[in-house]
Amino acid sequence: MLLAVTLAAALVPLPSTTVPLQTLAAAAPPLLRCTLPEMAAKLPRRMATRLPRRIVFRPRRLAPHELALAVLLDVELTNAIVARARKQKSLGQAEHCMAVYVNAPLAEKAEVLERWARLVLDNVEVGAIAEDAASATISDSGSGLVQLVFDRSKYPSPREEAEAALGMAAKLRRQQAKVDSLRHRNEGAAAALAGWQKRVRIAAARGEAEALRALRVKLLRSSKQLGLRHAKIAEFGQNDEWENTLGI
Repeated sequence: MLLAVTLAAALVPLPSTTVPLQTLAAAAPPLLRCTLPEMAAKLPRRMATRLPRRIVFRPRRLAPHELALAVLLDVELTNAIVARARKQKSLGQAEHCMAVYVNAPLAEKAEVLERWARLVLDNVEVGAIAEDAASATISDSGSGLVQLVFDRSKYPSPREEAEAALGMAAKLRRQQAKVDSLRHRNEGAAAALAGWQKRVRIAAARGEAEALRALRVKLLRSSKQLGLRHAKIAEFGQNDEWENTLGI
């Protein structure tokens, strides 16, 4: 199947002998002598709508099914990159919602809770706060005299309220660590996908069919980690769908 491959000029400097698409198309065999709209019309509907706007056309270097493989890999990688971007946005929204719920960024709220709980527990231990106190005025080395008010309707004693605050602080830190870990892994996967896409586009631009086939095998092995559709890449070449699409 005759397909087209995007190539960012910043990624791959084309040889000085590169000629305009129209000249290449005019010199191509009859099968390849067609305009971009005609090429798009020969693609499966889902891929035709995603036909890249910037084209590197090497009809003499890649067979139609090899061009088809290049665009298939590029489209699958692009879709995975977009999915990673959506996930990154979702993580940011989730973190924001949790921060709104506790009225502060998670790590900041955890620090405040821990400091308050330690202050209460230290003063309970020395008897400055009674076990049944509803409030207490104590000396804080960082703020001077402070008044603490306890929620007796929810907790039977200041000690238990402080212990609950420590538990909440630990939970908030775990949530923040989880979000940070997911964000880091997602960023790493997105960077890896971008690297694979660059390699696919370079191989296509240079007309390196063997490199494209090798990249397909490697992407199949890493499809789960990268979030690629394994079956979609694996089925390429197992039937004559592409050839039938082009009328070969």
